Amino acid sequence: MVIVYAIGRALVIGFIGMFIAYQGRQLNIPIFNLQGRINRVQFIIGYMGLMIVFHILGSFYQNMINIIVTLPAYWGLRLFIGLCQALIFPLLCTVLARRLQDLNAPALPALIWPFFITFVYTYNALPSTSIILHSILAFVSFLLMILPGDKRKNKFGLPPESIRRKQRRDKENLAHRKAAISKNK
Repeated sequence: MVIVYAIGRALVIGFIGMFIAYQGRQLNIPIFNLQGRINRVQFIIGYMGLMIVFHILGSFYQNMINIIVTLPAYWGLRLFIGLCQALIFPLLCTVLARRLQDLNAPALPALIWPFFITFVYTYNALPSTSIILHSILAFVSFLLMILPGDKRKNKFGLPPESIRRKQRRDKENLAHRKAAISKNK
C-alpha cells in the first residue's frame, strides 16, 4: 500500500509541476522554455543544484517529522514539501529536455523521468529497494553527464558554445557600428 501512495504522490506532484511549467510558458518565462540545448557543464550545474535541493528537502522532512506531534502540523509539513517538489519539477524537466536535445534526442523522456525522480525521493522503501532505485537514478544521471552533445547544429538548434560565440560576435559588431557612427559625426 505504501508504494501505491508514493506513486500517487509522485504523480500529483508531477502534474502540479507540469501545470506550473505550462503557466510559465504561457507567461513567456524563459526558464520554463523547453527549446534549446545545454552542454554537459551547464547540465551538471543545473541538475546537481536541483538534486541538492531535493536532498535538503528530504533531510528537512526527516528532521521535522521527528519533532512534529500534531496531525495538522504533519500534513502541513507534507504539503509544504510536496509544493516545494512541485516547484522543482518543471525546472528538472527543462534541464533534462535541453540536455537530451543537445544529444539530438527527443525531449519526451525528460518529461517522464522527473516523475521517477520524484517517486524515488518520496518513497521510503526498504534499504535494498532504495539502493536499487538510487542506483538507477545515478546511472542515468551519469550517462547524461558524460555523453558528448552534437558539435554541429541539429534539429534543436546550435550548440551552446556556438550561441555564445554568435552573441559575442553580434555584440562586437554592434560596438564597431556604434564606434563608426560616432566617428562619422
